[in-house]
Amino acid sequence: MVASEPVWLEGPEAIVAAAAALVSAANRRLDIYAPTLEPALFADDSLVAAIRALALGHERAAVRVLVAQGGATLHDAKPLLQLLQRLPSRISLRVLEQDCPRDRPELRQRFLVADEHSALQQNDPLIPRARLALAAPGRARVLLDLFEPLWIRAESDPEVRQIGI
Repeated sequence: MVASEPVWLEGPEAIVAAAAALVSAANRRLDIYAPTLEPALFADDSLVAAIRALALGHERAAVRVLVAQGGATLHDAKPLLQLLQRLPSRISLRVLEQDCPRDRPELRQRFLVADEHSALQQNDPLIPRARLALAAPGRARVLLDLFEPLWIRAESDPEVRQIGI
């Protein structure tokens, strides 16, 4: 597979649509990192439906969501958290460990990596501009190299179990 040129997306609607399409195209694995679960993206019905379809589409499907801030900030993404509660064997959420310095520039971005070969990356979630890289395993690997050690040291958030369905 030849890597495609990245496509730059402008505006929140374009980013949400691209995220849902990226997840819909995934076959087995989705890794998400975000400073917080911003409701504009993570409470969007099309994205949550795509994550649900991925999680249920294959017996070995895995969705990992890693956030920098847990606790009350998770409530804004209630549809995603409800899905996580319904499918805990397929969808996992962790929060960065307490000792992790959250002011690191690379931890201010938001990204989704599908099947280790495609990625949607937003360098600053407050600026509605993102890069979509399909068939780009090199870009995906760079993001996963950041994600993996953080995931290993991350912690479950007890807030997730307390959110009512």
